[in-house]
Amino acid sequence: MEDSSSCIEEFSSMTAVTILVSGSGESSKLKSIGIVSPLPEKFSCDVVCLLPNRLTLLFQRKTVVDFLASLNDGRLSKDLAKTEEDEFRYLIFEGEPKYDKEGFLLRPWRSRRGKVFPKPTRFKREHLMKMLFSVRYTHGVEVLHTKDLNDTILTIQMLAEYLSKETHLGFLQRPKIRGEWGIPSGEERKLNFLQGLPGVGVKIAKGILAAGEGNIPMQWVVTKEELMEIPFIGEAKGEKIWGFIPEWEPVGPLR
Repeated sequence: MEDSSSCIEEFSSMTAVTILVSGSGESSKLKSIGIVSPLPEKFSCDVVCLLPNRLTLLFQRKTVVDFLASLNDGRLSKDLAKTEEDEFRYLIFEGEPKYDKEGFLLRPWRSRRGKVFPKPTRFKREHLMKMLFSVRYTHGVEVLHTKDLNDTILTIQMLAEYLSKETHLGFLQRPKIRGEWGIPSGEERKLNFLQGLPGVGVKIAKGILAAGEGNIPMQWVVTKEELMEIPFIGEAKGEKIWGFIPEWEPVGPLR
């Protein structure tokens, strides 16, 4: 598995996002990913990402200890202020919560001699989950879970890069076809195409292909030149698409 540190370094040269980090209380490693600025504190957060598309991302980082402390002193409710239309606020819950045998959440406790021991709090797992649910569904702030600081940095950078893009087609694209022997044959490609029609499975697709004597019994309603003029198609891709369906006499231009 790739190390988070190397991912962070690789990301830094890939994005034009402006990252502003609060100068108070944040680690030097977090400060190193952006510009130290007083702006995050004005938004009651730790990191502000200014995206090229004018969106603003507000990140509030809380370790388990920080989260519990901000609950006790009331800071959390104050910090989860209402955001503007072009702002997206996130609460980063950093670290893995630990519990004792009775299910109470543990927090580090330092003795007078300087030794650190795990000390039970008054919160159980279900209490913690309900508080995080409240952050999400009452305050409308998205909760992101990270395992450590490196993971937090990577999450901030990846989300900023993702939301900087104009379109996201990942789950909208059909999976690539796999042929029975690896590379799909022409018939397999045609069957896959026909199965994209409503209610068409393998059997019906084979029947349609048989009716067309091995060809897709459809015809173009545009000329080849008009097909190539469609954005993102061009000449080379247009030739491939045009050759996929037999050259019937076009009905007319697409209007």
